[in-house]
Amino acid sequence: MNTPFLPPEDLPMQSTTDFGLQRRLDEIIGQHFYESCDCSLQTLLSQCGWYLTSSLNVLTLVITCPDHSTNLRILKRVAILGYYLQNFTERGKIQIYPPVGEGTSLIIPVRKRQIYQDSL
Repeated sequence: MNTPFLPPEDLPMQSTTDFGLQRRLDEIIGQHFYESCDCSLQTLLSQCGWYLTSSLNVLTLVITCPDHSTNLRILKRVAILGYYLQNFTERGKIQIYPPVGEGTSLIIPVRKRQIYQDSL
C-alpha cells in the first residue's frame, strides 16, 4: 500500500458529492449549535454573520462582526462560545472577523472543556 507523501491539505479535494454532504452536515451541526446556545448568545449571533465549517476533523465557528460594538460583545463572550462549541467537537476553533478596516481575524483554539467552565 502506498502512503501519500503530501499532507492532507495538499491532497486532491473531495468529490462534489462528498463536498455537498459535508456542507449539509455542517449546516445541521450549525443548527444544533445555535439551538444549544442560551437566548442572549442566540441574539448576539443573529446580529452577526456566522457559520460552522469542518476541515481536517476541526470544527470551526466563523463569525463576521458587522460593527465595532458587536465585535466587542462577541470577544467578551468567546469563553461561552468555546464552551458551547466544545459540546460538538474535541478539536475546534473560533474565528472572529472584525468589521472591515478594523484589523485582521482572530483565531482561538477550542480544546479543553475545563478552561471554559472556569470562565462561565
